[in-house]
Amino acid sequence: MKKLAAGGVLAGFLLSGCASVPFEPVKFTPVEALAPETVRRNFNSRLADPFEVTESVVFKYHRRTVTAIGYTRADGASGSFASAGFTPLGLKIFEITNTGGVTEASFSVPLEAEKTMNRETTTKAMAEDFRRVYFDRIPAGDAGAIKKRDRIYFRQPAGSGILEFVFGGPDQALVEKNYSENGRAQWRVRYFSYTEKNGRIYPDRIFYQNLMGKYELTLRLKEITA
Repeated sequence: MKKLAAGGVLAGFLLSGCASVPFEPVKFTPVEALAPETVRRNFNSRLADPFEVTESVVFKYHRRTVTAIGYTRADGASGSFASAGFTPLGLKIFEITNTGGVTEASFSVPLEAEKTMNRETTTKAMAEDFRRVYFDRIPAGDAGAIKKRDRIYFRQPAGSGILEFVFGGPDQALVEKNYSENGRAQWRVRYFSYTEKNGRIYPDRIFYQNLMGKYELTLRLKEITA
């Protein structure tokens, strides 16, 4: 069994750098003989969705480090999710849900950041971080594809910017997702490895950087519960 991260994503954001990468680099192999559409289709057929997981997360922001445990359910097809974050001692930090496009959150522990925290803004930001890591991991069918030695890049318009997906590694899975506007990087998710269970794959080592907010999340899968 392993772990994922969403409760963790949210807990990290709430408790409030960057960035020495905490995982071993992905080992890339040549992709000349691979068809981009086949790689995209195969990954889509293997990726677990919906899923339910437990994860650990390390959040870093301006030299501050916070560790949390997260419990998460998510369904990419409907866009719904529910997540709760706890301190290592089991004290509940937050709970957040999104159903039918409506996001709700409750915060159980007074936080130092609460003095200046706008709860509506924080809830929205937490939900966005969750979606970036766990939703929209498949390029659109009409996304442009480019092969470069040991990686396949898919790029497509998203909002007012460009969303890029990078595939490669031993299983030709999604290894990176980037978003930029006007040539300036906004955020990045890197997937260093996956765990397989019942024919489906789950990312088990994830590194997320919010380049505008200047914080980062290191996520490690602990258990797949569904």
